[in-house]
Amino acid sequence: MPRSSALAGEGWQDDTRFAESLVRSRAASGYGPLYVRAELSTHGLPGEAIAAALEGFEGDWTANARDLVRRRFGPAGPADLAQRRKAADLLARRGFDGDSIRAATRWDPDE
Repeated sequence: MPRSSALAGEGWQDDTRFAESLVRSRAASGYGPLYVRAELSTHGLPGEAIAAALEGFEGDWTANARDLVRRRFGPAGPADLAQRRKAADLLARRGFDGDSIRAATRWDPDE
């Protein structure tokens, strides 16, 4: 879909604001940075805008991954290896990176 420069000129369309808003929205919905990056690229945004929006995210992707695991598996986290695998699969589908997945599925309540 072509962009209207008239909309951008009037301040109604701003790729930077859109990208930052989408990052915040998807992170709050339990999606990771890989998913968000892929979704942003489907909107035809330049790579620099995508990178800037992800770098400007003030949240913690690992904490988001842990919160999602807690919501799905309870406050104690995955109870056994099978549940840890299910949690890791969930996080991978949601676009979290390997470090966040490992940190969220090797649950340690003292962390």
